[in-house]
Amino acid sequence: MADTALDTLRYYRAEAERLRSDYDNRWSRNLKLKKGLPVEDTNTKSRVRNRSKIYFRKIWATMWRMVAAFYNIFLRDPDPFKLQGRDVRGDAERAKVLQEITKYRIDRMNNEHYLFLKHIWAFQDIYDYGIAVGKLCWEYDALRKVDGPKYILYSPEQTILDLKAETPDQMKFIGFVNYLTKNEMKKAKYENEKEWEKTKVPYNQVRGTRHHGTIDALQNPGNSEYPASGTYEDQSKNDLYLDSYEVVEWFYETSEGMMMCVTNGNE
Repeated sequence: MADTALDTLRYYRAEAERLRSDYDNRWSRNLKLKKGLPVEDTNTKSRVRNRSKIYFRKIWATMWRMVAAFYNIFLRDPDPFKLQGRDVRGDAERAKVLQEITKYRIDRMNNEHYLFLKHIWAFQDIYDYGIAVGKLCWEYDALRKVDGPKYILYSPEQTILDLKAETPDQMKFIGFVNYLTKNEMKKAKYENEKEWEKTKVPYNQVRGTRHHGTIDALQNPGNSEYPASGTYEDQSKNDLYLDSYEVVEWFYETSEGMMMCVTNGNE
């Protein structure tokens, strides 16, 4: 990929991270309110009773009422959509075939890829952050005999979004940030292994708030913890489990149309 394209993507990422800093503050505060964690705003504390005026259980209950409403709208009906033909001859027959194929794929994804559960997670993200980001792609794995659509839900700090756009369809770029092990990199058949750059999952306040009181599986474990988890930044003998490779899947607009590329580290 030409240096000019890499420079463009670096600029997009720097711009997105700069604009997202305010969103990170808001998203982190939303999570704190839902979890009942202390927030920085002293106005939420009653000076008379010396206790919080915010009842996080009501916020938590409101979230589930909203999720229930989304369920009734989008998921309760087993046939939530219907494809119909237009004016072209044969459209009606094509629409019926496409309808059956789509229903078949949705059923397979619900049964094998937890699509229903991922929809519930997406509804919760909409409540917590005002946004839910997912990637619908095609997965092929000859060894596991997998050949079909796959839906991946991303947490907001693992996305690079064009926040200047008024609506999603006007975004000039979007990046999906993945943290892969060396075995996963090889399985994905990425080339030039000697040029792969190791990285560590950076600290993010949204991620920190989400995993408050729990264990973050992508962070460094302590001496008394299992090697798959932890939330430490210091170097230790368990750094073997901290090293990963940051792979960003980019979709961005150019004068020649929409382009897709994958970057690792700064390259």
